[in-house]
Amino acid sequence: MTRLTSAIRRLPPLYVEVAAFCAVMAIATAVRIYRLGTVPRIVTGDETDNLQVAYKIIEGTGPGVLGYDWKPAPIFSLYPLAWCIEVFGDTVSDFRMFPVILSLLTIIFTYLLARESMRAPAALTCVGLLATNLWFLHFSRTAWENSNAALFAVGACWCTTRAIKTGHWTWWVRAGVFTAFGLYGYFTGRFIFIS
Repeated sequence: MTRLTSAIRRLPPLYVEVAAFCAVMAIATAVRIYRLGTVPRIVTGDETDNLQVAYKIIEGTGPGVLGYDWKPAPIFSLYPLAWCIEVFGDTVSDFRMFPVILSLLTIIFTYLLARESMRAPAALTCVGLLATNLWFLHFSRTAWENSNAALFAVGACWCTTRAIKTGHWTWWVRAGVFTAFGLYGYFTGRFIFIS
C-alpha cells in the first residue's frame, strides 16, 4: 500500500486530477445505465407523452422547433430526445439515454464551474455528490427533459464566471446561448435569465 501511495504522490497533480475525474464519470455513467430499461420498472405517462412528441418530430408531423409540446413547453427541448431515438433505437433503455447524456454533460460543466473557485478535491467531491444525488439520479434515468434546465444553468454560470475572470466578450456570448437554451428548455430554465 505504501508503494502505491508513494507512486501516486510522484505523479503530476494534473494526472491524478484527471484520473479521479474519470473515475467519478465512470461511476456516474455506470449508475445511470445499469438496468436502464427496467429500473424504474414502468414507463411513466410523462415518458410516453414525450415519446409520442419525439415520434412526431422524427416523422416530420410535429410542431416546428419553436412550437410547443403537450405540456405546453417549448418543443425545442424534445428534439434531442428524438435524435437519441434515431441514434440508439426505440427501446425503453434507448430513449432513456437522452437524460443520461444530459446529466453527464451537467456533471462535466459542474466540475468546470467548481474548478473556477475551488481546488480539485473539493470540486471532485462536489461532482461526486451531484452524480449520486437522489433527485438528479432519478431524473437522469427517466425520459423527461427537466434536467436540461440544470445543464443550461450550470453552463451559463460557468461561462459567466469565465467572462468575469478573462474579460473576453465571447464568454458573455456563450453565457447568452446557454441562457437562451434555458428559455426554450424545461419550465424552470426560464429562471436562468432572471438569475
